[in-house]
Amino acid sequence: MSSPLKASSGAREAAGAIVPRGAARGQTGWRILVVGRLKDHKMVAKLQPLLAMEEVAEVALVRRTPLALPGVRNHCPPPLLRSVAALAELWRLLTVLWLCGTRRPDFVVSFYLLPHALYAEAARRLFGTRTVPVTISEEDVKLGLSRRPFAAAVRAAHAVGVRGEQSARLLRESGIPPDRIFSPPNLYDPDDYAPDPSVAKDIDVLFVGNLVAVKRLDRLLEAVALLAPRRPDLRASLVGDGVLRGELEAQARRLGLQGRVRFEGARPFAEVVDWLRRSRILVMTSAMEGLPQAMIEAMSCGVPVVIADTGDVKTLARHQENAWIVPSPTAEAFAEAIDRLLGDADLYRRLVEGSLAMRERFRRDYGMDAAMAEWRKAFGAPTLTSR
Repeated sequence: MSSPLKASSGAREAAGAIVPRGAARGQTGWRILVVGRLKDHKMVAKLQPLLAMEEVAEVALVRRTPLALPGVRNHCPPPLLRSVAALAELWRLLTVLWLCGTRRPDFVVSFYLLPHALYAEAARRLFGTRTVPVTISEEDVKLGLSRRPFAAAVRAAHAVGVRGEQSARLLRESGIPPDRIFSPPNLYDPDDYAPDPSVAKDIDVLFVGNLVAVKRLDRLLEAVALLAPRRPDLRASLVGDGVLRGELEAQARRLGLQGRVRFEGARPFAEVVDWLRRSRILVMTSAMEGLPQAMIEAMSCGVPVVIADTGDVKTLARHQENAWIVPSPTAEAFAEAIDRLLGDADLYRRLVEGSLAMRERFRRDYGMDAAMAEWRKAFGAPTLTSR
C-alpha cells in the first residue's frame, strides 16, 4: 500500500531514500524519526552524529523543507502547502503519525517543544513510540514545565535533551530523573573559527542572529545611542534578518544612528566567521537564550562576548574571564559593558585570552565522540515506569 503522505519529489531528489545503514551491514539498529525546524546548518550539526553511529540503522526527517544530507530521508509537505503554516503543520503531524504507524521507528526525536514534542507525544500515545524531545532554549524548558500538554510530553519521554546546565537543573528540580537528561551538542570544529590577526577590526559591536522579539535588539540600539556622545566613532553591525527589521531600522533612525548602525541582512552561514574576525565585541541582548552557538563561535575567534545572564550561557561563559555577563539586561547596563571593554585594554586582552583558552574544551565537548556519547545516553535511557 502506498502512502498518501509520501515525501515530496523535491525532498526525494535532495536526499534519496532511507539508507538502512545498520541492516546493510547484516545488523539490526535503531530507526530514528526526527521532527524539527532548525536552520539547515544546525540540523546538520545535530544529525551528523546520529548518522555516524553504528547502532543507528535509519534516519528520517519530517521538516517543512528538505535537508540535503546524505543518509537522511526527507519527508516535506508539497511546495503549495509550505507557504500556508496551518496546512504545512497539519501535513507534518499526519506524516509523523503515518510513519510511526507504518515504519515503527524506535524513537521520535523532536527539536523545540512547540509544536514538535506534541506531535511526538501523539505518536507515543497511539503507537507506543519512545520519544526524545530536545529543548533548545530557556523558553523551551519553561514551556515544558509550565503548561500541561508540554509537561505531560516531557514527563512521558524516554529522555529529554537540554542545551546546558541551567536547563538540566530546572528539569531535575521538576522531578525529571538525572539519568533521563542528556545534552546533545551541535557538532562543532573550533578550527573553522580560528582568529586571523591579519583581518582589521573595523566593527566595534556585532550582533549575529534573527531580528525577532526575543533578541531584544531595541536594547542594543539604545545602548549604541547612549554611547554616541562619548564614543562618536563607534560602529555596530547587525547580521541577520527577521520580522522586526523594519521596526528596528525605524528605531535606529529615531535615535539618530544613521552611519553608526548597519543592518547587513541575512548572510550565508559560511560568512559568519568573517564577520566575527572583523569585530571587537559580540553583543547578545536576548531576553531568553539556550546555549548560543554564536557565543561559542565568537569565543573560538577570540572575540569577547557581552551577554545577558539568561538560559544556559553560564555553562561556558565566566564573567570577566572569557565574557562579560550582564545581570540586569538594560540598555544602560549593556552600554556600560561595551564602554568598559572598549576602554580597558587589559580587561579586553584578558577576555580575548580567556575566550581562546576555551577552544580545546570546544574540541573535546563538541566533537563527534562527545556528541555520539550523548545520543547513546539518550537512547539507552530507561523507559519511564509511569507509562
